[in-house]
Amino acid sequence: MKEKLRDKDKEVEEKEIDIASLKDALAKKEDEISAVKTSHEEDQKDLQEKLREKDEKVKETQNENAALKDAVAKKDGDLERLKTSLENYQKDLKEKLRDKDKEVEEKEIDIASLKDALAKKEDEISAVKTSLENYQKDLKEKLRDKDKEVEEKEIDIASLKDALAKKEDEISAFKTSHEEDQKDLQEKLREKDEKVKETAE
Repeated sequence: MKEKLRDKDKEVEEKEIDIASLKDALAKKEDEISAVKTSHEEDQKDLQEKLREKDEKVKETQNENAALKDAVAKKDGDLERLKTSLENYQKDLKEKLRDKDKEVEEKEIDIASLKDALAKKEDEISAVKTSLENYQKDLKEKLRDKDKEVEEKEIDIASLKDALAKKEDEISAFKTSHEEDQKDLQEKLREKDEKVKETAE
């Protein structure tokens, strides 16, 4: 019974270690997704700042084109190249943001999976604890039955000891009476012998 209790305790300890490990993994995943979200927010701020800077550059170029009509063709080319660069940058940044969103989604899926695994482990350890409690309850009931049986046996033994003592007293009294009868018999035989001797004389 003690061996079974140790096995149950060991199983509970292993389940608790599994849960602690899963909680650590969950915390790590949550830290990772927090870092990804922070990076995502910083990228968005960076995009807004760069867009603002690009807009200022476009406005500056347009003002220069208005003031410098002789450089319109050149400035138009610069503006076109700037717009193309901005579009390419926006395209690249959107692609990066999509990748970040996908990574966030994957991290959230991992966290959901870890939460499910954690819930399962908690259910398992709850079942083990319930089983252990039931086993301990049954064991206590059996021990109470054994204690009752021992108590009954001790009562029987006490009764037998009393009966034995009574019999020993009876035997002792019988032996004493028997010894006294033998002494009386010997005394009577001695008296008879003396009478026989006297008669013979």
